[in-house]
Amino acid sequence: MNLFTISGEMKTTSPVFIVGMPRSGTSILYRTLQKHSSFTCRQENLQETKLLNHANRSHLFKRDKPEALLNFMLNDSQRYQDFLESIRPIQLLHKSIPRSFNDVLSSRSPLWWRLNLNTLVVRAYFYYAKQARECNRLLEKSPNNLYQAEKLHSTFPLCKMLLIYRHPLDVYASYCKRKKIDSTATWADMDPGTFANFYSTAIDRAITCKDRYSGQFMIVKYEDFTTQPEDTLSLICDYLHEPMQKEMLIEHNPDPNKWKIDPNLFCAITSKVKNWQKFMAPETGQRVEDMLCRHMEKLGYSRYTQA
Repeated sequence: MNLFTISGEMKTTSPVFIVGMPRSGTSILYRTLQKHSSFTCRQENLQETKLLNHANRSHLFKRDKPEALLNFMLNDSQRYQDFLESIRPIQLLHKSIPRSFNDVLSSRSPLWWRLNLNTLVVRAYFYYAKQARECNRLLEKSPNNLYQAEKLHSTFPLCKMLLIYRHPLDVYASYCKRKKIDSTATWADMDPGTFANFYSTAIDRAITCKDRYSGQFMIVKYEDFTTQPEDTLSLICDYLHEPMQKEMLIEHNPDPNKWKIDPNLFCAITSKVKNWQKFMAPETGQRVEDMLCRHMEKLGYSRYTQA
């Protein structure tokens, strides 16, 4: 099948993208939805692709790189090779454009991103990924795609986007915990001011996307998902036009040791959360809440600290 036929076929599909926020329950939501028969793969896989960030660098894609793209295909080297063959003309195009120039324009101009044929790269990749994963419907999680919503929508006009958010102190505590137990996670090293700016920007962006892509962007509250999982999943399934399946709520083989960083990820959904005070001083928590009080009020969150 040629690239334009693949692109035309994929343009009419409705893949599902979990787009954020990081450290807010995206992984447990991703894993739970993969238990649904429409999204089940031949092998459990929580890989993020971040493809929209890298599509304009397709000329750098090789037999085993980027590793994340191959892993999302469950290391199906033949399907990955088929994908690379399908985009060979676009790789030559991307190679001919100065990388710094292409990176800047692709990040700033969705129009340039489309003119650069990145939509064809993304559609071709997910076409072969769907075959490799042997799923009925594609489901992918890349939190940073919250800032790529316009590109997602132009690539897949019928796609569905899901965002899950959480109380800011629990999110910041999760960053602090990750930094504490994983010295390689330099991205988790954020001071309170940087985090508050990150959180507020993400919430503002989510609200904008919800208004702009009505019917294609759903916002889910983490606390609802963990305390009322059946009701929340039922609402999500309605939004995705999928039947509710209670099998998603069942964890047949809980394994708290499967991922040391988050023992709850491979266990049943629980409302039990970490104590934020273990990871920051009370005055730090108060400072974060002071900076985010407007957004907390908008989201219906009460303070953990004194005002």
